[in-house]
Amino acid sequence: MRSSLVILLLIAAFVTQCIAADSLRVGSFNIQVFGTKTMSKPHVVTLLTKILSRYHIVFIQEIRDHTNTALEELVKTTNENQGTNFEYVVSERLGRSASKEQYAYIYDPTRLTVLSTYQFPDENDWFERPPYSIAIESKHNGRKLFLTGIHVKPRDAVAEIDHLVDVYDFYIGSNNINQGWICMGDFNAGGSYVAESDMESIRLRQMSDRFEWLIKDGTRTTVSEHNYAYDRFVVDTMVSGTADVFRFDLSMRISIEEAREVSDHFPIEMVVKDF
Repeated sequence: MRSSLVILLLIAAFVTQCIAADSLRVGSFNIQVFGTKTMSKPHVVTLLTKILSRYHIVFIQEIRDHTNTALEELVKTTNENQGTNFEYVVSERLGRSASKEQYAYIYDPTRLTVLSTYQFPDENDWFERPPYSIAIESKHNGRKLFLTGIHVKPRDAVAEIDHLVDVYDFYIGSNNINQGWICMGDFNAGGSYVAESDMESIRLRQMSDRFEWLIKDGTRTTVSEHNYAYDRFVVDTMVSGTADVFRFDLSMRISIEEAREVSDHFPIEMVVKDF
């Protein structure tokens, strides 16, 4: 009887490992005003490296660093401290004002191949910080995904989120998007920026036959007392997965005050099956 139980447990463990091997762990994290000041705080850097090591690919927002050193240092430190082998791609500086931000994707090259990166050509000036996209291919089964990331301007949130449909349509003819699309980032899609009634005018929300929002309204994605779902994942019908918020304050047993030193947002994360 005991030997049978051991065998069953071993089989269960093997199946779990197989499922995990076939799944892609994706993160999206607005690291508040990330730059050299952030990297000068060892305790914050330690927490960041632990967070990043959870993912095969993670979209980073709000990089503000004119020295171009902070992101490289963060990736290097993560690799040294967490035993990862991360690489990264980074966007140009974006924004209409003097305050520019960059986006980045940090990824595990042993798990996926980066095929191309795309900076959306925002000829109509729809976005404060135009979306940054990446086409990736699984090293497990050759499946391709097209990821689009954005940090939406709060006061223009309704219009910018709506125009993400136009971004999707712009890229849909590409061979890289024909196996699934994931759009993610800080949409500022809650609170006073996007009310429930505003969702009725947002095509990305109303086209439920084409898109699914995985982080539900009222989910707390910020390091605050408010249940505002600012950060979101939206996928097309070719992507099957589950999403959640990573409460690193609870997982790492730190206070809310300590968490706020890292960012005013929690990371959101999803698992994509069969990748």
